[in-house]
Amino acid sequence: MGRVRRRTMKSVDVWTDEPGPVGLFGWQCSPIYNLYSRGLQAAPTAIAATASWTRLSLTADSNPIPAEYAPAYRYLGADLAVLVDEPADNFGFSDGGWVRIDAELLILPAEERAAGYLNWLHHVMVRLARFRGWDEEPLRHAYQYCLDHDLTARFDSPRRRSPDRRHTATLTLHIDPDGIRHLIITVLDRTGTVVSSEEGLLRPFFADHHEWGTLSSRFRWTSDISLATESGVVAFSMSLPGAPRPVTHATPRMPVRGFKDDADPSPPTS
Repeated sequence: MGRVRRRTMKSVDVWTDEPGPVGLFGWQCSPIYNLYSRGLQAAPTAIAATASWTRLSLTADSNPIPAEYAPAYRYLGADLAVLVDEPADNFGFSDGGWVRIDAELLILPAEERAAGYLNWLHHVMVRLARFRGWDEEPLRHAYQYCLDHDLTARFDSPRRRSPDRRHTATLTLHIDPDGIRHLIITVLDRTGTVVSSEEGLLRPFFADHHEWGTLSSRFRWTSDISLATESGVVAFSMSLPGAPRPVTHATPRMPVRGFKDDADPSPPTS
């Protein structure tokens, strides 16, 4: 008897903790899976599932699944092995499986990379959907959503007005083609002129779907001249020019490139 599908499939991500080509593949794919997930959430119809997210674990091995785990998985082509059984209805579980990377995507020019990763990801998700019997229309919507947004992962928070009503501010997350996260605070005056803008850089796999939602919803003015936001992992704050205290960038649990805890931004190597 199949499991009861009480949840909506809202997001997909890829994951690896391997260095070298596999790690680089995950970094480069991250702008697209974030944008694709936003498209799933914006679709007029939803995928009924037992889990709210899909995780695709990356590998470079010719056989993605170790022999001891093979009975729990079904191969949907030589490069994709998915769980035979849908996960239990539990918020902490994900659907998905193991996927062998397409190494040719790693050497594409930057301007062609996003389209290549979108086609790769969509092909994997369609195969999983057909195996599960999911509605494929939300996946088609997610694919088109990526195209409509120029394959660019850039997300803005709602504008926040300062307590003295003199300024508005927006928090932006931009994920560049290498997977580096750019957190940007932009402040406008009453005429719409930018009066201040500050940027913090985060390593890949941070500020993904759920964490960005937290950062966006918690973005606020802490005074007439200061702004801040935080999640369980990232904290980011700034003050307007001329404020009594300097601009500050705080990341209590992870490094931000270019600030106090300088992190190596280069892709992982073997």
